[in-house]
Order: sequence, then C-alpha cells, then structure tokens
Amino acid sequence: MTLPFVDNTNKKLLSIIDNPYRVYLLYGEKDIGKYYASRYIASKLFDDENITKYDHVHPGLYILSSSDGKKPISISDVRGLIDKIWHTTLSKTKQKVIIINGIDNITDSAANALLKNLEDIPEDTTIIDVYKRQQLRAYTKI
Repeated sequence: MTLPFVDNTNKKLLSIIDNPYRVYLLYGEKDIGKYYASRYIASKLFDDENITKYDHVHPGLYILSSSDGKKPISISDVRGLIDKIWHTTLSKTKQKVIIINGIDNITDSAANALLKNLEDIPEDTTIIDVYKRQQLRAYTKI
C-alpha cells in the first residue's frame, strides 16, 4: 500500500526531473527530507546514484549553504557560486545542478545578487532551493 502523499511527492519529483534547467523551491514541514530530495533529483539528472550520499562529490554539482548552518549565506558566497555557474565546465555534459540549502537564511544583499543572476542562468543549469523553515512567509519592504 502506498500512501497518497508519497505518490504526490513522486509525481512532483518526476516533473522536475523531466523538466530540468529551471529554478525550483522545495519547502514543507521541518525534517521531511527536502535536502535529500534535492540530491535525489541531482542524482537522476546526472545519472549518478552516489550523489544521494552526502559526502559524494560530482563535478557538475554545487552546494551553497551557510558555513555553520547558523550564519546567513553572504554575498561573497553568492558571488562564488555565480562564478562557478558561468566559468566552470568540469562536467562532460556541461550540465550543472546548484542546490541552495537554507535559502531562507540569506542576507538581503546576497538575495538581491542571487535574484539578479537567476534571471539569466545558463541553459544547462538547474537550481534547487531548499527552504528550511516550516512555512513560507512573504516579506514586504517599505
């Protein structure tokens, strides 16, 4: 017996795998496996099952997260990522998957720099943002 939410989740994951080269946001309840799901998607896109192991390194996979999990993602972190997106071609397929783990823990200047670059990412790039908080919140600046 398969639980209904499992079927729904699998359909959404397959939809991402079938339509790569976009920006996706994974969010939901705390500790349900969003980061693992992002690595699973990358493993399917690269056809490398080892990517689901957290210590596995792949030349086309980039992980952006705060260094200690508490400090926010900084603008220098984002600039380093942008440089890798545009200037690195280590993968044979040139395909890149960027996982931003903890997109909700980012400084305003880093978020603005990231947003500016997301509008014009290379065609062979998939970006998966993992939102760690339990609920999405809208922010309004005055």
